[in-house]
Amino acid sequence: MNLIEELKNYCDINNPVGALMLSGEWGCGKTYLIKTKFIPSVKDTYVFVCISLFGIDSLDKLRVEVKKKWLEKASEFDSLNGTKVSRVADSCRRIFDTIKDRLPENWQKKGEVVSSIMDLINFMPISNRMFEKKVILVFDDLERTNISCTDLLGCINDYCENQGFNTIIVANEEKIKDRSDNELSYREIKEKIECTGKGVFSLIMGVICLAMAIYLLIITIKMEQVIILAYLVVILAFGLAMYYLLYWKNKKIVMSDNEIIYYPIIGKVRTYSWSDVKKVRYASGGRGSKGRIIIVTDKIISIEKDMKKFALIEKMIKEKGYLQVKIK
Repeated sequence: MNLIEELKNYCDINNPVGALMLSGEWGCGKTYLIKTKFIPSVKDTYVFVCISLFGIDSLDKLRVEVKKKWLEKASEFDSLNGTKVSRVADSCRRIFDTIKDRLPENWQKKGEVVSSIMDLINFMPISNRMFEKKVILVFDDLERTNISCTDLLGCINDYCENQGFNTIIVANEEKIKDRSDNELSYREIKEKIECTGKGVFSLIMGVICLAMAIYLLIITIKMEQVIILAYLVVILAFGLAMYYLLYWKNKKIVMSDNEIIYYPIIGKVRTYSWSDVKKVRYASGGRGSKGRIIIVTDKIISIEKDMKKFALIEKMIKEKGYLQVKIK
């Protein structure tokens, strides 16, 4: 599979769990490939919003730049009397900046507030779809920004996981690592995977079991005779409801190159190093009969296949030399 096909496959993914990085040395043609080869090949399917991170020094400025580029792209589909939306916003900002400069000194800050309020871009919501097409964010020059890697990758992750944008990062990864003040945090963030139980199945089952338990309890209370079996069924239904809802709320495994942090449904959060791992195996059955991964330390850590980012966790475990057998 060539690079163009890999990029297309990533863009086809719904509900992305992370961004895709296109890494290479400066001058090797990364940006050229994206803008002249890849984007033209899929322009009828996707809308690409490209943002250069060069010189951007705060997350607020980054978010404004993303909205500005998004609006510029939207205005290509729907112009306002031929005037770009972003140009209207820029004109408003310049007008109020001029007014601010002419105000008395004690009004300067008020002028800045008015200018900020009138910055239309800040009040324009953006979506991961534009006129029925999926929007792909492309961040270029990651290594040339003045924002810390921790904050920047967290912001990009928000666009991916919380706002549903497929996101492509164009960067020289080695130059990012060479920034000594950010090298450790970059490596940790890049390689840390958070696998949670916040899936649709768990939430739906929890709500269904809770509703069933309440319904059965009402019927049982209205019975003229006390039937112990009926109360046992109610208790069982409540127990299942609490299990699924607590699983959805609390269950989490955070895995990195150095450690495994396990958040159980109830109980104490535990941290293990990879040297604490005695065995890792697949297990059939389990909740939902979808299969799971069992990690044996001093406790048993179960990772169900319907947990978010299961595939990434599985990949990291395999990179550590485990899971060399198939599911039984």
